[in-house]
Amino acid sequence: MGENFFYRIIFHLKKLLGFSVRKAYLIPLIEHLERQKDQGEAMPFKIFRIKNKGFVVKVGGLFAYGSFDHMPWQYHHPDAWRVIFPYLTDRVFYCKIHMLDKDPLCIIVNGNIPQFRKAELKQNDLYIGIILYKVSYGLFIDIGFLPEEVSGCFWWEVPIFANKIRLCEYFCWQSSCSP
Repeated sequence: MGENFFYRIIFHLKKLLGFSVRKAYLIPLIEHLERQKDQGEAMPFKIFRIKNKGFVVKVGGLFAYGSFDHMPWQYHHPDAWRVIFPYLTDRVFYCKIHMLDKDPLCIIVNGNIPQFRKAELKQNDLYIGIILYKVSYGLFIDIGFLPEEVSGCFWWEVPIFANKIRLCEYFCWQSSCSP
């Protein structure tokens, strides 16, 4: 009889007797998340992968899910998240644990907690933005970017402004005319 057969028997016996078959290193990570959830403490997380309606994130050493609706800021169109996603992967955000189920392991985070300073836009200052999406009457942009000379690279900092610019304003800027 092979070693694999022996492990399958042990696995099924543990399952029948109610023993956890979870890997030992996961137990302290799950317990830590449970304590944080019970205390209502904010925890850092990083965005790992994008899904249809949210992100796979890493929080407390474990993978979790965060819906677009529960991120620290909102966009009116789901495609905007796909555009901004590449700029978010190395950033640290904060969340609270919304749901934690142990069997099977399922963690849902709520990142909709205050964590950004209020942006103070000034007239005649230069801001870098990214076009999130286009509609027939204008462009929706996010200007939460730091210029290369400040950050060393094109870097998303905070969601300062995500709103529309009417096409007539856009074309006036392109041709250097005044609106």
